Order: sequence, then structure tokens, then C-alpha cells
Amino acid sequence: MDAAVRWSSQSPGVRRRFLLVDITDSSATLNELHDGDGSKPAYRTVIKTSRLSNISAFAWSPNETLVAFGHPSGKASLVQLSEHKQPSQPVEIFEIKQQRKCNSVAFSNRNWLAVALDKTRSDVCLNIYDVGSQSQISQEPIRRLCAAELVSSVKFFSSQPQELVATTQRSFIRVYDLRGTLAKYSAMNSPS
Repeated sequence: MDAAVRWSSQSPGVRRRFLLVDITDSSATLNELHDGDGSKPAYRTVIKTSRLSNISAFAWSPNETLVAFGHPSGKASLVQLSEHKQPSQPVEIFEIKQQRKCNSVAFSNRNWLAVALDKTRSDVCLNIYDVGSQSQISQEPIRRLCAAELVSSVKFFSSQPQELVATTQRSFIRVYDLRGTLAKYSAMNSPS
């Protein structure tokens, strides 16, 4: 993947926005679509963030204000998108104990961030962070899941923001309910 586009689910009909993440250029550009001359659409760049660290995964927050990036080192970073100020440095970087690739990141409607990592023997591979209050973001995950298991993909349910689905060990699909103190899950083999 050299580049990817995500359309905003929050943009009203007149203000249609999309995010372009260029993996090769290590940049993210928020754009707004306008009616063109009839033959092709026109758009303007709202904000562009360049010189990001190598990107292995990304997710755009449901409220359009944050983009999360996963990196080959296993770190995850948050960049704020604002028309009123130019982003330069990430607003937060989430470190891990043992370096390994970040495979997937996902936001929930509750401002939780899930970070899915490659397998390691002595650490968890799925961390959930609360990123709701940018002035008080904790480096400590609110949930640690999937001990010593490869997590290749993760996604929150939009209608159930406290539940997420993860693919683990290349053969399981797990659904986690994060409402209790202990996350409960159901697992099933995925078709080969």
C-alpha cells in the first residue's frame, strides 16, 4: 500500500472531507471536496502533516480531530488535525516494552484507541488507550489483551463502542466486550 483514502462519516453534504495518507511520502492530508466545473470534482487542502515516522497502519477518529499512526517499531502516535494550527509533532506517542511491528490501529466512538501488535513472548499484543482528554492522555493502557499472540487487525463496532473485534494468531476472530473490569471474548476459527 503506497497511499490510502478515508472518507469522513461526519462531514455533512456540503462539507465533504477525506483524508489521504501517503505511506511513501510519510504524510497525511485532510482535504475538502467542492463541486467542480461539472467534468471533474475539485478539492482544497485543509491541512497537511509531513515528515511522519514510517507508517505501518493508521486510523482516523470518528470526530475528525485525530489521526492515529502505527509504526514498524510498535509505537503508536496521535496527530491532531486542526484548520487553525499546523500540526508538526504528534500530540502523543505510545511506547511499548519490546519493539515489534504495529499491525493495526482503531478508534472507538468513546475515544478509545486500540493498538494491535506482532507477537512477543513476554508482553501483550493488543493495548487499549483512553485518548478522550488530550491534556491528560495516559501512557498506560486501560486494557491489555492477547498475551503473546499476534494481533493482525482490530476494529471497534460503531454501534457498540465498548466492543471490538480482533484477528489473532492468523486463525482466530475474537470479539471483546470492554465494559467490565475483565474483558470477555468469544473466539472462533476463521475459514482457511
